[in-house]
Amino acid sequence: MSRFLISALVRQLPAMLLCLFSTATFATPAIESLARSPMWLKLGHYHTSLMSPSGYTSYVDDPTFFLSKDGDNNPQAELAATIQLFSQPEPLSDSNACRFQAHYQWLTEQGYSFPSLSCPEYDNWRQQLQAHSVTLAFPAAYMNSPSSMFGHTFLRFDPENIAEDSLWLSWAVNFGATPEGDDNSILYAWKGVAGGYPGKFAMMPYYRKLQEYNRLENRDIWEYRLNLSPEQTAFISSHIWELQDIRFDYYFIDENCSFRLLELLELAYPDLDLTSHFPVAAIPVDTVRAVLDANLVKNVHYRPSNATTLHHYLAPLSPSEQALVYEMALDPDLMDSETVTQLPTQQQARMIQSSYKYLRYEVNKQLRSPETAGNSLTLLRGLNRLPPHNITPPVAPEKPEQGHDTSMLALGGGHHKGLGNFVKLQGRFTYHDLLDNREGFPPGAEITFGDLRIRGYEDNYWQLEQLDIISIRSQYPRNRFFKPLSWQVQTGLERQPGSDGKEHLAAHINGGAGITLPITANSQWFGLATLRMEHNSGFDRNMQLAPGINTGFSSHNPLGNWRLEWQLDQFLNGELRSTVSLGQHWELNRNNGLRLDVRCEDQDSFNNYELSLSWRHYF
Repeated sequence: MSRFLISALVRQLPAMLLCLFSTATFATPAIESLARSPMWLKLGHYHTSLMSPSGYTSYVDDPTFFLSKDGDNNPQAELAATIQLFSQPEPLSDSNACRFQAHYQWLTEQGYSFPSLSCPEYDNWRQQLQAHSVTLAFPAAYMNSPSSMFGHTFLRFDPENIAEDSLWLSWAVNFGATPEGDDNSILYAWKGVAGGYPGKFAMMPYYRKLQEYNRLENRDIWEYRLNLSPEQTAFISSHIWELQDIRFDYYFIDENCSFRLLELLELAYPDLDLTSHFPVAAIPVDTVRAVLDANLVKNVHYRPSNATTLHHYLAPLSPSEQALVYEMALDPDLMDSETVTQLPTQQQARMIQSSYKYLRYEVNKQLRSPETAGNSLTLLRGLNRLPPHNITPPVAPEKPEQGHDTSMLALGGGHHKGLGNFVKLQGRFTYHDLLDNREGFPPGAEITFGDLRIRGYEDNYWQLEQLDIISIRSQYPRNRFFKPLSWQVQTGLERQPGSDGKEHLAAHINGGAGITLPITANSQWFGLATLRMEHNSGFDRNMQLAPGINTGFSSHNPLGNWRLEWQLDQFLNGELRSTVSLGQHWELNRNNGLRLDVRCEDQDSFNNYELSLSWRHYF
């Protein structure tokens, strides 16, 4: 019996010594130093915090991620618990040990000798992923989704030597909010800003992302192939395994999809610091610039959406030919009409292909019908009767990162009819308005947050002129092929006249819906029905509703953009307000411009005009 006990103790002696050694070293200076190393802090998603005794706290908002009871605020305690986990007797098949694959790899690289891991589930997952390289994908802004108005980013993991037509083998890694219940768009946007949703990582085949963004939402996608080694790619994927079903707090502005992806990319290099550039806001296009500035991008690929491709097919056609394309999609027998057959075969081919592309575009928006399927097949048969004709793909527009930076400061001066000359100071937190340099931004889209305007008049009299909390406008031109709804919503504070003939700082929220029609290739007319709610101390009853109209023209010219706009509001108290404004923006370079603003306002006993010129700098 004693011989059996001695034999058992001898067999367990290495593991007992390892545990004893590990426990003894938990409080050593080496462990303390290791707990403050950049890579350990990145694996725990720690950031500096004045509220934490250790000076650090984790972005992870899920207790199941931590092995120590105070691991979310104590990197050293979490490191000690992790070492203890991996120091148990072999074979290591504990579910926690198998979950922390990146932790295990990094600690062994620091000189720790642990028993080997036996994790079949992880091995199968890694074999399915086959991660050899990483691509950062940027789908362009999508105005009909509050969470995607600034664009979006996600990662794509590719196998070795993948061909462009084999991307169905690739996997996408996305971080996003996980709404609970059936929240409407307004509540969804509010919770996204205020932090009402958890955020989690999710994996799916890349072709599903292409269906979602490229085909269903018609968003162009920019793909930034990263110059990471297979080993770096594998390490990042191991950490993604660790983060499965782990909850983070999600915020649209800062702790969003793009911020979390930067944390993942930082794992490629111990000293790589990307997230510290975004202490307040992580706008997706700004995070793309940060990745480019860090020299992490090998090449860039443009993937046009179905809508962009259809635009490209239609562009060389005359209005009458475009009308025939539309009719031919509904009645393919028109291919054999004299109007079509008398055209050159190349022109016939382009028109038939355009009709087919239009049907495919429509199918992505709604369920496929037998009639649509039959028309598509007839068009393809007609195309096959013609000589081969290849249409070059759409030329890539300016890359998103080539647009102006997303924050703005302006300094200028002007004249107010009633108050005289003034100095104008303006600051905008983010992002882009309809007069800004449009390169790199979706045409017809405006999204601004935190637009503050202050004026200083003579005699050193300063006042708040306007604060736009949020302003969103979507004005895409409409034609027979594309029928988007133009809409807008704004809320904030602004100087407006009251019934007493004086200007007051009024709180407001207003919105509208209508259409935008093209005039030329670079000019549009827009018209919207609007509804405004305004709290104005100059009214007898401070809170007033006003239905109205908003109409005007906008155009792009070689010098920049201009916009003429008329807003008419009929308040229910009888006040009628008419405002005509003209804006011209001259582009000096990517991040500098001059803006001319002229405004005429008339409301019963109030009549005013003002003009200003300002220099705008984007940063």
